[in-house]
Amino acid sequence: MEINSTDKSAVMAFLTACQGFIRGSWSAKRGATVPRVAKDGSTRTDKVFDIIVPSGQLNGQPEVGRVVLVSKAKGEVKPFILVEALGTTQDNQGVQLTIWRGEAVGA
Repeated sequence: MEINSTDKSAVMAFLTACQGFIRGSWSAKRGATVPRVAKDGSTRTDKVFDIIVPSGQLNGQPEVGRVVLVSKAKGEVKPFILVEALGTTQDNQGVQLTIWRGEAVGA
């Protein structure tokens, strides 16, 4: 992505603000769902997205109550509060991962 001179200071400020957070991504591989009630009273089932956090990050370890910057679909980044540890796994390169349930900040 190209950054023009007008946007450069705003992008640098954003990157500086993000430096203190540990980072994660989300996945719906587990296949969990949760019922949701819409404003009109109808019920639907939403997928539950797990937050995946690689271990050994410089900014600390994931723990309940910690805010994590989560990269979502289409490049969106959103802060989530870790609520419950669901387990651990290892990716195919040997990186240890922790899987969490989280809530979006401000949700």
